[in-house]
Amino acid sequence: MEEKYKIHAFYILLIMFLIIIFLFTIESAATPGLANYVIFSLTLISIALAILAIVYTMYANSAMSQNISSIESPSKGLSVSSAALSESTKNLSKKADDLPAIIKLISEKVEETHTMVSMLSAKTGDIITEKLEERKEFDEDMINRFPSRSSLGGILIIYTCLQALKTKKPFLLKNITDKTPYLSYEYAFGFLEAMRSFGIISYKSDKDLFSVESINELIVKKLSEEMDRKIEAVAEDDEGFKQNIKKEIGLIEAYFQE
Repeated sequence: MEEKYKIHAFYILLIMFLIIIFLFTIESAATPGLANYVIFSLTLISIALAILAIVYTMYANSAMSQNISSIESPSKGLSVSSAALSESTKNLSKKADDLPAIIKLISEKVEETHTMVSMLSAKTGDIITEKLEERKEFDEDMINRFPSRSSLGGILIIYTCLQALKTKKPFLLKNITDKTPYLSYEYAFGFLEAMRSFGIISYKSDKDLFSVESINELIVKKLSEEMDRKIEAVAEDDEGFKQNIKKEIGLIEAYFQE
């Protein structure tokens, strides 16, 4: 329906336009000099259009010059960047050519370092082994001499620890020193710490309670013989002192049988 109205409107407007032209032609025919007026008007219009074309051409040329200038500056920058990139490519190519030689040199240095480390490790291992052997010999010699260098009080403390280890019974150091007047608490405590520092004995302690875990076998083997020798050396001809010491030893044994 709308298409039909559009077609009718088009024909009506066309007819009206033709009628207007026809009427204008008839009306203008009676006007003298109409052709000269039309020609003059067209001449003015042509001059105006020519001036407009000239102005537009000048404006377009100016804009084009500016565009060319703006394009020329990046072009120069691009040229400089291209030259720099070319130079960088040449330098990179030269360094790439030197790379295999550098890698080879690094590889040689790594091999030399590995060889030096291996030699140093071997020497260090030999030195450590030698020092450990010397330490072992020193420890064994020190342990062998420890009972003979200890006092009678120290021997009694070792004997107390041996009884604790055999019976698996912890002991209160204060109780032991109270039962054995020959021992003082301070001396007994210090002697225990010294033996642990030398690795002769291992124990756990909670305040005054001691639990013996191990005693060096060399000390255990020599303890009985060394204790008898110490008693004889200290007591000499004092039979009463010998009896008191043996009584204290008995009290120590009894403590662990309770």
